Amino acid sequence: FARGRGRRSSSVCVSPLLLLVPAGGAFKTPGAGFNASQRLLASSSRAQRYPGMASVPVTSADAPFRGSEELRRQLALFFPAAVHVSSEGPTGGGAAATALPPYLATIDREPRAGPCEWMLHIPGDCPSAPPANDGVEAIGGKDLAFADAVIRSDDPAYDEPMPIRIMVGADFGDGAAWPVVRFLDSTTHLGLGEDGFVKPEIFDLFAERYDLILPLFPGLPDYGSPPAPSLQSALQILFMMLRRQVPTSIFGEKDENPEIHHQWSIQAKANEDRLGGIRHYRTKAVHQVLVGDSSGMDWREDGILDPALCDALRGESKEDQRERLGALIRKEAEGVYSFPMFTTSFCESLIAELENVETSGLKVRRPNSMNNYGVVVNEIGMERFMSRFQKDVTHPIAALLFPVEGQWVDSHHSFSVRYKAGEDLGLDMHTDDSDVTFNVCLGKPGFTAAGLTFCGIMGAKDHRHFQFQYKHEIGRCVVHLGKQRHGADDIDQGTRVNLIMWNKSLAFRRQHGRMPRSYEAEGAPPSLQCLSYTHDRDYSTYKSIPLEKRRLAKGWCPPPGKEFVPPANPGGAL
Repeated sequence: FARGRGRRSSSVCVSPLLLLVPAGGAFKTPGAGFNASQRLLASSSRAQRYPGMASVPVTSADAPFRGSEELRRQLALFFPAAVHVSSEGPTGGGAAATALPPYLATIDREPRAGPCEWMLHIPGDCPSAPPANDGVEAIGGKDLAFADAVIRSDDPAYDEPMPIRIMVGADFGDGAAWPVVRFLDSTTHLGLGEDGFVKPEIFDLFAERYDLILPLFPGLPDYGSPPAPSLQSALQILFMMLRRQVPTSIFGEKDENPEIHHQWSIQAKANEDRLGGIRHYRTKAVHQVLVGDSSGMDWREDGILDPALCDALRGESKEDQRERLGALIRKEAEGVYSFPMFTTSFCESLIAELENVETSGLKVRRPNSMNNYGVVVNEIGMERFMSRFQKDVTHPIAALLFPVEGQWVDSHHSFSVRYKAGEDLGLDMHTDDSDVTFNVCLGKPGFTAAGLTFCGIMGAKDHRHFQFQYKHEIGRCVVHLGKQRHGADDIDQGTRVNLIMWNKSLAFRRQHGRMPRSYEAEGAPPSLQCLSYTHDRDYSTYKSIPLEKRRLAKGWCPPPGKEFVPPANPGGAL
């Protein structure tokens, strides 16, 4: 694959557009590698509007729209009619057979409808949906069809299962539009752009040189040269892309295009190192269910989720599930909720795993600049576990409590934090880079203080006013919007360990990006416990910044002119 050349006979056809010159049995397009490199590198710095999107939301009269039906037809090619093999030969019935290629672990049988924001990178292009009950604009019309799959590679840099989302618009199926594909995990590759989307140029570039690349993959079906845009050919191209070596039939040799080779290698090496660390830790992990294949895991039977939560999640219908969850969840304050999440035994198991990480020799990345203790659990092999946890647990709860922000949560940053005397005692007031945050206390038994203080919503006139102090309970989870200001109170005795999931919604963020962030002017002095020495410009107006914290002070909030300004003469003129 490093050579990336296909062999052809010595007779050469010359066209006005393409000159193929045999060189050692390999053919080369002068200048093609440079042009391809420019196309790929340029795609990293510009917004994309993927082709195939409907210009208006799909209505009930239009649905199912053509792209959805075509995606359903192409998915069916992976699931031919079931054939039961008996001693008398094949007959109808029996278990459904599959025809998945070796690079595809699983794929949905049926497409689903999704928000158009997933396929639109340019703010404003997505048709507006009716306002939600609270007056906030809802996520746009469902004029997108999608299916989820898990792809794999035989290259050491990419040989772990990778979840992907395949999306199509109204024009899919006429041979003009490739599907839009997004990687849903932490995979790094030069062919992936912002938010894990495969750069549109990848499909075109590989299709243009398909006849030279395909011979390097014996056994793969030939979809024609160039292959027409389809689900099958797109997945095959992704398999060809997931290599450490640069496909030189597209981008040229290293001396011709050093920049593309350099960047491709850096991304592949980063992914290989990431997977190497995960595989290394698996050999030392205490609980393989956390870092291995979680597909066969059962939340109740494996003693992970609180039985009451399991019962609520297993409602007979969506409406029944929502009613059960509503009865289980406790409202702590406006926008702050809690419910029993983990069993005590699982909390103990997870703490044991986190402590094992610290002594394993694995290089550990801390959650953020403010937490010196804790672990980004996605990077120790728990990403698959946490992604399934999001799909089965946090997504339905987020959608219930926060329909606008939580309806389409589809990625996460998951990590642990630890507070202990002599280490981090607490955490300054802040907001999360999250749309909906889930924060569950794991223990340890016996800690005192270490609560969670909540203030207002970022941008509101009372965002620095005290609202509520939450007291952690082992196994119980507190849920709130990421934009709600909060801080961890200092611990008094013992050790508190929490698992936190920042749930993120691409659809909400893309729509929210079209709305200018506004700040209301404060009408009263901020509550002292809601001040942040890290973020607030006027902190020293009300309190002295601790000497050891002054290096962290990078005040920006509130924006100029929005902070409370006391009257010049509150007592009146003298």
